[in-house]
Amino acid sequence: MDKHRIEQLSNEYLASCAKTWGILSVDEKDVLLNDVFVIPHVIRHKTYSPHEYGAQVERSDYHADTEMLLSKDDKEELSELLLGDAVSEGSHIVLLGEPGSGKSTTLQFISYCFANNSSKERLGLNETRIPVRISL
Repeated sequence: MDKHRIEQLSNEYLASCAKTWGILSVDEKDVLLNDVFVIPHVIRHKTYSPHEYGAQVERSDYHADTEMLLSKDDKEELSELLLGDAVSEGSHIVLLGEPGSGKSTTLQFISYCFANNSSKERLGLNETRIPVRISL
């Protein structure tokens, strides 16, 4: 397959993703994701050692009133950052929160931003990624 064909297929895929992921269904009504999405606060936790969790993972978690679950030492290691910075810095991101707090919608928004080429404007990222969303 030549380079031009791969670029054409990539553009078609991204356009399809942007169309699909740009819509949010709320109470059986479709609304534009850009019209209702509010970028959440993101909290960076410390990097855990392989001995604690089996693999070194930097946790940048969606903040959803998790303070009560953190020890005093963990609270001292917290720092707030922008969602785009969390996406840029971490190869793996964990979103924590109560049911309905916006974890799936946040992933949909990040995917949408990459699909419609607005990741620089909306997330402050100067990089291109091809998003792949897997719904569980």
